[in-house]
Amino acid sequence: MIHYPARLEYESEGRCVTLVAPADGRCRKACAILSQTQFTQSGITVFHLAMHPVAGESFTEYDLIKLSKTHGGIQEGDRLSEKIRFSFADGGPESYSLSDFVAAFAGIGLGLPVLTRAGTIEMDVSSIRSGCDVRSLLRLIGAAYSNEPGSAEELESVFKSASAEGQVVKAFCGIITGIFDFGRMCFEEVMDTLEPTVISKTGIIRMHRSNLVSLADEDEILDYCWNTVGISPYLIIPQAIMIQNDLLVDLAEKKMLSVMTAGEAKTKKMSYKDYRIWGRIREEAERHLRLEHVPNVFQYSTERQILEKGIKHRGSDQKEKTASDRLQELGAQISSMRANLRQKADINKSILLGLLAGMSLRPLLFALVGDWIGNVPVFKFRVAWYAFAFLFGCFVGFLVHTARSVKRF
Repeated sequence: MIHYPARLEYESEGRCVTLVAPADGRCRKACAILSQTQFTQSGITVFHLAMHPVAGESFTEYDLIKLSKTHGGIQEGDRLSEKIRFSFADGGPESYSLSDFVAAFAGIGLGLPVLTRAGTIEMDVSSIRSGCDVRSLLRLIGAAYSNEPGSAEELESVFKSASAEGQVVKAFCGIITGIFDFGRMCFEEVMDTLEPTVISKTGIIRMHRSNLVSLADEDEILDYCWNTVGISPYLIIPQAIMIQNDLLVDLAEKKMLSVMTAGEAKTKKMSYKDYRIWGRIREEAERHLRLEHVPNVFQYSTERQILEKGIKHRGSDQKEKTASDRLQELGAQISSMRANLRQKADINKSILLGLLAGMSLRPLLFALVGDWIGNVPVFKFRVAWYAFAFLFGCFVGFLVHTARSVKRF
């Protein structure tokens, strides 16, 4: 069961608008299906919570916009993601936030870090009840972006009319952008919004921020997976790869910044332990960005384009480049530190060699100060000798510790 707030306020173009949900629109019965994509190299699991209306009911465009705000859509300032609640049909009166609902559904315990990162909306236009031919409208939208003569002008005429087709075009824009104020969009905004990320044989696919929206006509894969996954795997698997790769970049950045920021604060107080930690962090960051990162391995054009264009649209490629540059910077700093450590070790070795050379001159020194030593009580001489031997042993231990630190580093 999905529970919406009875009323909500949003801001648009300097206006504050209040929407009041009808009594029968404050709860929606839905079929929830939970699946997951596991990445064995990184250990990251991406959960896919698919929701579709139960038999005999349907989602309105406002339902889809509200649900899309659970993972984004903050531009209207409605804070709806904090207000929508979810409950199980037989789970009693308790309701959950989306992340806690997924955690409870998956049986992994409440309070664990379940992050809502992105959403996918798949619509079979053949099932839309709008009083117009939505299939022909979808073909017209595709033709307008394929530069077919006269199609853009025809789409503009449909948009500006008071027909059901015009209302459907505006509703499509609201669903894609995740905003309630779609009725005030101009045609230029509509053209920007509806511009397909991918044009497939069955419809169009549009990436907008963290939303992936598919408008298709009779998607056989969706029909086949309706009761098992609840959505086309060809849409959610590219989404899962983008989510996983973004998480890895964020994790690598967080680890590298943690040591680099601390290093700037205590440059002259770095210990050998700190240097070893830097080396370990570099190895972990490189593993996140290289080994655990999943490339574009898809064979079909649609999935390859979703991943390729989705990465560019969300700026993930730039984030990855920034992280790679930081990794190189961290490696250069570690190399500089290693050189400094070896220089310190060489200085300590030189001092030790000097002491050893001084030890070889002991008979000569004893001969020069023999008269003085002869007047010194034996026990005092022995104490001095033992003290020297102790200090010498401490120095040798320090040297061994330094050499081992350099080697381990």
